[in-house]
Amino acid sequence: MAATTITPDSLPAAHSAAGQVLTATACDVANGNDVAIPAGKQLLLTAHNTGGSPYDFEVTSQPDTIFGRTGDIAVELAAGERRVFRLTRNGWVDGNGKLYFLAEYAAIVVTAVLW
Repeated sequence: MAATTITPDSLPAAHSAAGQVLTATACDVANGNDVAIPAGKQLLLTAHNTGGSPYDFEVTSQPDTIFGRTGDIAVELAAGERRVFRLTRNGWVDGNGKLYFLAEYAAIVVTAVLW
């Protein structure tokens, strides 16, 4: 099955009085999720465990041609824990410009913000 695509939000304009409402989406445990990172952009990805038990969350890496980093991000989120990840295209997106991530349980809710 294809991963379920998350539509990222954008940062508000500088000095915005209204701010930006973020869209929170429960992870698709069966198929995983993806989000596009366009050229010239970076992504802030937050993961929030809304459940009562710890659950695993993983961001799949790609070859990092600048820093040589290898390996996925794999963390266990404690109950109620929130984490933020700052991700660039290099080392994270595939040939289609998408970043992929997986959650152990749908209690993990994500937000994605391009900047």
